[in-house]
Amino acid sequence: MHIFTIFSKQFKLIIASSIAVSTFLFSCGSLKTNKLKQVNVPQKRMNMRDSVNKYNTFHQLDETLQAHFSNSTGDAKEDASVFLGSLPSDYSSYKPNKLVMDSIRDILSSGNILKVDVYGGNWCSDTRYGMGGLTHVLDDLGLLKNDFRYIRVDKDKKIIDFKVEGIEISRVPLVIFHNGKKEIGRIIENPAENWEKNLLQLLQSKH
Repeated sequence: MHIFTIFSKQFKLIIASSIAVSTFLFSCGSLKTNKLKQVNVPQKRMNMRDSVNKYNTFHQLDETLQAHFSNSTGDAKEDASVFLGSLPSDYSSYKPNKLVMDSIRDILSSGNILKVDVYGGNWCSDTRYGMGGLTHVLDDLGLLKNDFRYIRVDKDKKIIDFKVEGIEISRVPLVIFHNGKKEIGRIIENPAENWEKNLLQLLQSKH
């Protein structure tokens, strides 16, 4: 009985030790270590993925991520899969403010041509979560598919897919807004308030 008691205590100690977990979370300015496991791209696509004309920037981002998924292996493939899986729900759950959106439309109606470049990491949770809301705002504004670019960077903030000169990246996502070819402002990581309000402030400051 004494031997059994000692064995039982040791067994419980081993079990308790084996289930201890510690999680460390860093901002996307450095390394992001928390990862979601989702290695299969959903086979059932939401209706928005079939409505190309209505969801221009969503489709531009979605197709870019599909290419990342198809052309990658290992962690890079997994990161693209997680992003693809979360994008539709993040897009649908974001509700742009109508009054603010109307003010943006008024400015854009006077001949301003909005173009948007996003430098982001598929591995970065700020990028994955933020792009659903941003693309929803841009789609509601009627931004054309070719006026939106998602440019992937690695964990060292080096651009992977394009050759872009003069861009220094320390934190992602880095969202750069242009009026035609002229830059009007940037949002780094997350908007101070929300995407549409901060975009309106940028447009008003240059209008």
